[in-house]
Amino acid sequence: MQDAIYAQGRTKPGPKVTNAKGGQSAHQFRCAFDFVPTVNGKAMWNDAKAYDTCGKIAEALGFEWGGRYTNVDKPHCQFTGGLTMADLRAGKEIPCKP
Repeated sequence: MQDAIYAQGRTKPGPKVTNAKGGQSAHQFRCAFDFVPTVNGKAMWNDAKAYDTCGKIAEALGFEWGGRYTNVDKPHCQFTGGLTMADLRAGKEIPCKP
């Protein structure tokens, strides 16, 4: 499925929606999610300040926030427990805090 999403905007019609091929996305290993801030039930897709606020909250909860990445991805958060993508592909399990 990830390879099909990656093909969009490259070899298939539509806009690019990901830079990750199969096996390169933390989403595939159930340790990442994307979000949109909402105010009074309305999605704030273009509100950089709202994303920054949410990102700071996510970091305070122990998540990595995509707003700090070199290729900024403000809607993205993940928790890998320090594992690398290679670790996840090898089947290592993410350690959970008690």
